This record gives sequence, C-alpha cells and structure tokens, in this order.
Amino acid sequence: VLVNGERQQVIDDLRNVVVANGRRLPGTFFIVPKGKENLLPRVKDLTGKERVFPFSWYDVDNIFNTYFIFDSKVKSFVSRLEDEIGVSLNSEMLDDEELIKECKSLNGSAVINEEIGAWEDVLNCYNPESFIDIVRVISLVHGTGVWEGNGRKLLIDGNISRNEIITTREDVYEMLLKCEISKEKAYAITEYVRKGRFERNFQEFENIMREHDVPEWFVESCKKVRYLFSRAHAAEYAYMILEIAYFHKHHKDLYEKIYKETFSK
Repeated sequence: VLVNGERQQVIDDLRNVVVANGRRLPGTFFIVPKGKENLLPRVKDLTGKERVFPFSWYDVDNIFNTYFIFDSKVKSFVSRLEDEIGVSLNSEMLDDEELIKECKSLNGSAVINEEIGAWEDVLNCYNPESFIDIVRVISLVHGTGVWEGNGRKLLIDGNISRNEIITTREDVYEMLLKCEISKEKAYAITEYVRKGRFERNFQEFENIMREHDVPEWFVESCKKVRYLFSRAHAAEYAYMILEIAYFHKHHKDLYEKIYKETFSK
C-alpha cells in the first residue's frame, strides 16, 4: 500500500521514461500495490491482448518489483544432456582452446539463435580466446548502443585494445575506480550509464570524469550506451555455451539426437 506521498513519488519517477515496443522482455512481470494497477498503462500485444507495458523497463526497474519468467528451450536442452552424460565443466576446461574454437562452430545453430542472438559480427571482430572473452562477446551482443557505432568502431580503428572496450556494467565501475573516483560517485555514474541515462546528468558526470583524467574515448563511449548487460549474467550464458560446445565436441551423436528432439518441434 502506498502511503505518505509515495504514490506521487512513483508518478514523478515515471515521468519521461522511454517508450518501448513491449517485446524486449516478454517474460517480465511487475508487482504493483493492490488497486494501483493504473500506474502501469497497458497496450495490446501482438496477440491482441491488453497486457503489454509500453515503456522501457530499464527506466522503472528500481520503482517496482520485477520478476522474470522465461521459457528456455536451450536450458531444457542442456539439462537433458547433463542428465544423460553427467559431465560438469571444471575451471581448467573453461579456457581450453579447442573448446573455445568449438563455441565458434556453434554459430547459426538454434542454441545460439534462441539464447544469445546474432553474435557472428561480434564473434568475428572480437575473436575470443578465453572464457572471459566469451563473457565479453555475450555482453556486447546483449547490450544496446555498446557494439555498433561504439565498441566495434573503437576496435576496428585500433584506438584501444579489445579488453578495454566497455562491455558490462562492471567495466564502467572498475574504470572509474581505477581513475580514483569515489565508490559512491562511480556507482551513481555506472547506474546512469547502464540504463542509457548518462546524458541526463552529462555536465555533472563529465566534470567528475575529467577531473580524474578518465580517457576521452571512455567518456564518449559512455554517452552512446543505452543498456549494459551484467557480467554475472553474461558469465552464466558463457558457461552454458561452453557446456554445449563440450557436448557437441565429445558426445556428438547424443547431442544431435537431443538437439533434433528439442528444436525440431
């Protein structure tokens, strides 16, 4: 129940949020106070049902409680392989060169298309050689305003190394700490960058960053970000992709059998 001006605060927080198409995260559920459902306007989705929230959830994820409920064929696929084979990757296997190469061979398959998305361009330009490289590639694919016209250009122009480009929220925070910006200010700036709101407080943030000699390319890169993925979430995806690559390389017959059963429907 909203009390003591909380309702007005929520209304104020919702002002100027970004309008979205309602299809970015179809498994997102917002928890709102009883009787206050009208705080979240809804529009018809592709099926004609009025249940889609038409704003970017990145702007309201700290206003309402949110839960994500996804149906993943890929995770079901991996679970079946684990049950049949009973293998878990250890730390040594994560950076196995042959396994990293095998990940690249999965490009275009249903397991990549459904869970990761179009990663071919990022994969070819970044050319991952380790587990953390796969994490960074996945982060670039899932981010918005992070790769095209941003990290990709910096990489191709040769201005910085591939390990320097912004890929995750943590990259921003760690760079700011490295430049001796306080934890509180670094966190605040990172929050604005990851949600694509950096330019709303640009003058203040720019002054702080320039006072601490943050590289110019980094400041400009932050301006272009619209959404940043988290490293932990990307690591979860990367582990799963490496697991799939392992099964594909060492248990191909069973892999093909379960793959057809899972994705042919």
